[in-house]
Amino acid sequence: MKVVIKGMDQTMRSLKAAVDSEISKGVKATTTKVIENLKKSTPVDTGRARDGWKGHVKGNIAEVTNDVEYIDHLNNGSSSQAPRFFIEKAILETPNVSPNGQIVVYK
Repeated sequence: MKVVIKGMDQTMRSLKAAVDSEISKGVKATTTKVIENLKKSTPVDTGRARDGWKGHVKGNIAEVTNDVEYIDHLNNGSSSQAPRFFIEKAILETPNVSPNGQIVVYK
């Protein structure tokens, strides 16, 4: 008896697409939560720094940015409203983010 199985390529492509879709959903959800945590943690005077947080997801890579020119100054402890390194703390307090599990780079 001989059994021939065909169509595995299509099955594997479909499975990969489904897995990639789920990963992308997870990355988007985590990115949204990171931004929420960052906004809660950012000191507020005018609200510009808090409102400067933006997230962009492409596939399984997320980029969170804040183009406000003084965000680094705030993160270095210039405000009495937030501790030094509040950005790193907010990111690491997000579920599914850990120093060993995901690489988080901010500029």
